[in-house]
Amino acid sequence: MSLVSLMSAATFRAESVEAPNAWVGHIPFAAWVVQKVTPRLLVELGTHSGNSYFAFCQSVAESGLPTKCYAVDTWQGDEHSGAYTDAVFAKLDAHHQERYAGFSRLLRMTFDDAVSYFSDESIDLLHIDGLHTYEAVRHDFETWLPKLAPGAVVMFHDINVRERGFGVWKLWEELQAGFPDHLEFVHSHGLGVLQLNHAPSGREQIWLRSDSSEKDYLKTYFAALGARQTESFERNLDLVETRRRVAQLEHQARDLQQHAQNLTLEVSRRDADIADLRQHAENLRAEIADREARLEIVNQTAGEFRIQIANLRQHAVNLEGELKVRDAQIAEHRLHAANLVLEVKDRETQIENLQRASTEQIIDLKKHAANLILEVKDREAQIENLQRASTEQIVDLKKHAANLILEVEDREAQIENLQRASTEQIVDLRKHASNLILEVTDRETQIKNLQRASTEQIVDLRKHASNLELEVASRDRQIGALNQQSANLNLRACDQEEQIAAISRTATDQASEIAGLRRTLNTICQSTSWRITSPLRKAIGALRKPMNKP
Repeated sequence: MSLVSLMSAATFRAESVEAPNAWVGHIPFAAWVVQKVTPRLLVELGTHSGNSYFAFCQSVAESGLPTKCYAVDTWQGDEHSGAYTDAVFAKLDAHHQERYAGFSRLLRMTFDDAVSYFSDESIDLLHIDGLHTYEAVRHDFETWLPKLAPGAVVMFHDINVRERGFGVWKLWEELQAGFPDHLEFVHSHGLGVLQLNHAPSGREQIWLRSDSSEKDYLKTYFAALGARQTESFERNLDLVETRRRVAQLEHQARDLQQHAQNLTLEVSRRDADIADLRQHAENLRAEIADREARLEIVNQTAGEFRIQIANLRQHAVNLEGELKVRDAQIAEHRLHAANLVLEVKDRETQIENLQRASTEQIIDLKKHAANLILEVKDREAQIENLQRASTEQIVDLKKHAANLILEVEDREAQIENLQRASTEQIVDLRKHASNLILEVTDRETQIKNLQRASTEQIVDLRKHASNLELEVASRDRQIGALNQQSANLNLRACDQEEQIAAISRTATDQASEIAGLRRTLNTICQSTSWRITSPLRKAIGALRKPMNKP
């Protein structure tokens, strides 16, 4: 067994550890088992706050393994873990997206829904930590068994819990008989680890074999690491709780301080209110004294009112006598009203007579209206005549429009003739362009011939110069013995150099002439005629290629 991997498990520090702490004691083993199994595909059934799953993922990331990881959970809770809110998943998902989204996925669904998303014999490491009843955990194992690769490693949590309906321990005891390569930890609620039988070569986990001498050492070692991890977690929880309590006390102190300040302000306000009330009481006392003085005046006034009331009563008796007189006058007025009613009836009779006369006038008006209707019909006849005249005008307009259409057609025929003439001009231009192309081709041939001739002359001159240099070298070696001949040869060399200079000048003149021809050619190429004939020259070039083929 590699001591290095065991030491790495001892130094493993989980980046994310959350409550509950049931799995915290197995975090070092989770980091180590990933490195030992090196799974291609890792699946966890039941993740909750992510202590086990994030330990797997962190080990995969730190080891640089190509493992693909999947966590399956509804993140709604069950009868053993209790129900929990979406805040649990939101916090877990944020940490997951930040660190492990490159090789890991969270599948928020039931275990039975998720099983169809995995191929048979594809999972190398499976961790089952869902509902912990015997029936549920057995169903999970049997449902996912076809998805396990040959020699896959399966982990069961809570094999050491025998209360509250937990039944993982019972399934674990049954599986030990059928899978002899297994290992169990009793700390942190227990963790069972087994390997499927008939593991292929290279995938055997020697430390899980029944005859392995390392099992007891691994149990002791990871139990000690788990105890240290749990103790550290609890210390962190205590520290977090202490910090939370301190923050809460500080918040309460700030609230109390603020409350004290508010009470001080309230006392100040109350003192001001008391002073106001005292002033108001003084004002009330003054007002009461004033009211008492006014009451005395009212009492004096009341005596005067009593005298006035007696006088009013006497005046009322006098008014009753006057009322009787007024009643007699009303009776007379009623008699007069009866007479007025009779007069109104006479007036109504007169009105009826007037209405009858009005009816005769209405008949006369109806006759006048009938005459008006006849006059309107005459006017309508006149309007029809006008419409008929306007219809004739419209017909004349249509004839004029037809004449205009004929004139437009004549104009269109003239335009077609002009287009035909312009087409003939274009054909002539194309012929002229073809002639220009032929002329340019001839010029190009002449230029090529000149270039070839000048090149050949230059080559001959260079050969001749080389021969002269060889001859000069040979003559130089004979200088000592043939001074007179050398002088003669020098004169001849001078003559020959003058000839070479003359030939060079001739070559320069020819090069200038070639440059002039090239400028002329560039001018032709840049001209409008050359651009217009470009498609024709391309077409001629395309026709020449097949002709040049053998």
